[in-house]
Formats: sequence, C-alpha cells, structure tokens
Amino acid sequence: KHEDNILKISYQIDEINEKLRKLEEKLNQKSPLLEKRIKDISEEIEDLKDEIAIANKKLEELKLLREREAKNVPEDLLSFYEEARRKFDNLVVASAEGGACQGCGMKLPNVLFSKLVKANTVERCPGCGRFLVYCF
Repeated sequence: KHEDNILKISYQIDEINEKLRKLEEKLNQKSPLLEKRIKDISEEIEDLKDEIAIANKKLEELKLLREREAKNVPEDLLSFYEEARRKFDNLVVASAEGGACQGCGMKLPNVLFSKLVKANTVERCPGCGRFLVYCF
C-alpha cells in the first residue's frame, strides 16, 4: 500500500514538473516580447513628457501674450468676456450658421444675421450673449 502511494505521489510530482517546465518555456518565449513592449512604453512616456513640457511652455507664453493684449481691450468688454468665459466654459465665441447661434441654438433676427454676413462683423447673440461670427 505504501508503495502505491509513493507511486501516485511520484506520478503527481512528474505531472507538476512537466507543467512547470511548460510554464517556464512559455515565460521564456514571452519575456523578450514583454521587455520590448516595456521599453517601447517607456519611450512613449518620455516622448509624452517632452510634449507636455513644450505645451506648458507654449501655454505660459500665450498667457503672457493674453495679459499684454488684454490691456488694450476696454474694461467693460474685458469683464463681459471673462464672465462669459466662466459661464460658457471658455466657449465665448459661437458661429452663426443657417441664421442661428450655434452656441445656444436661438434663431437670430434677420437684421442681425444679415449684418454678420454682409459686414463681416462680430456681434453678440441676443439669447446667450456669446460673441457671434459668421464663417463662410
């Protein structure tokens, strides 16, 4: 009886060793692929960090330019713009297409829409207050 148990256990050990060998073989096959993928991802991360640094620098330059240019805008217009920017999540300008404000969807009075089309001016939407432009 002990001999039978020893034989069964030996057989189980052999099966486990075979499974272990196959797993190690599979790991050895996948390892170079995983290492290459890790290297590729690391390079992508570094590239993205570089892009972020460049974008942050450009953002700072644009903020400075905006501050300089804002000094030339009448105070009431600038304060309206800042308020609208907060209210509309930075979407202060809307296009007037098909006779309607694309910001709020309001149909514009014909006179206002004609003025936008013919005079190529910037007006304000009577519905939402956004600046309207006509893009053709």
